[in-house]
Formats: sequence, structure tokens, C-alpha cells
Amino acid sequence: MRSFVLTLAITLCCALPVPALEPPFWPCESDDGSPFGHLTEDDGATLISMASTSGLELVPTLVEVYAGDNEALAAVLRLSSRLKALDMPTRVYGNMVYSIFLNLGEAKGPEAFISVLLSQEPVVRQRIRDFLWYPVFCVPEAERVEVARAQRAEFPLLWPPDFVFGKEDNLFSKTPNNALQPAGR
Repeated sequence: MRSFVLTLAITLCCALPVPALEPPFWPCESDDGSPFGHLTEDDGATLISMASTSGLELVPTLVEVYAGDNEALAAVLRLSSRLKALDMPTRVYGNMVYSIFLNLGEAKGPEAFISVLLSQEPVVRQRIRDFLWYPVFCVPEAERVEVARAQRAEFPLLWPPDFVFGKEDNLFSKTPNNALQPAGR
């Protein structure tokens, strides 16, 4: 299990390095798996370092998350409140949380993630929802309304009717209405 999580962490950090543009419009594609852009191992180290200075040893905590430890998942979700700028640790964190949501959803059902999220403070719930909603902006603009509707229908507890991207969240104070689209779209 430990090797799986370490492999996952390395994969999150090493996926096809691509020059990154400055936030808030990070390069992404729908269903690409990296809504905050492709990252390098050095990029991943920035989040590990930031987490460590915040008192969270990220890699061992991720091992616990994938072993089913809800408190470890809660600790990872609470780390979001330490992010203050749309910088590299934030990009890595966004891809990591997105991957955790998808992986736990496939392994244990989305409720495993959502139930822990719902137990968090409102500011953490908003921040994580903002991270998970961001991929909607990776979809071509003409398709976003339908994708947003489908997301809300599939995960009504994750996306309650009163959810608004970036609401009272300084990190996501701007809606990326013009998120970059891959060439040819």
C-alpha cells in the first residue's frame, strides 16, 4: 500500500512537465486528470515543504488517507486553509485533492470523501469545493452549463444549491471564465 501511495504522489508531481502559465488561468483540459496543469517533481516538493512547515507530514498522511483514515483525509482537507496565493503549492494541492476525490470515489464511493468534507468548517468546505469545481472551467465554454448541471445532479451533497464558486474565498476570488483551452478547440 505504501508503495502505491508513493507512486501516486510521484505520478501527481511528475506528469508530463509543461511550462506553467501564471494563475488564475492554469492550463488544463477536460478529463485530463490534471485540472491545475501538469507538474514536475520539484513542483510537488513545494507542497510537501509547505505542508511540513504547517505541521503536516504530507506523504505519510497520504498513506493513511488511502488506508481509509478519515482523520488523515480531514487533515489534508484542512491544509487548504493554509494556501494563500495561486502559486505552485496551490496548483499541486489542487491536483492532489482532485485525485484523492476521484480515487476514493472509485475505491469506496464518493460518500467516503464527501462525508469527511461535510464534517469540516465552512471555510474548508468552500475551499475544497472550489478546487473540485475548477475543472468545470477546463471544459470549452459552450459545454460548461451542461457539465455544471451534470456535476450538481451527480453529487448533490458536494454541490448544494447554494454553492457558488469562490464565494467568500480570497484564493478563488475571480471566476476563471476564460480558462485556457487546448490548441484546436
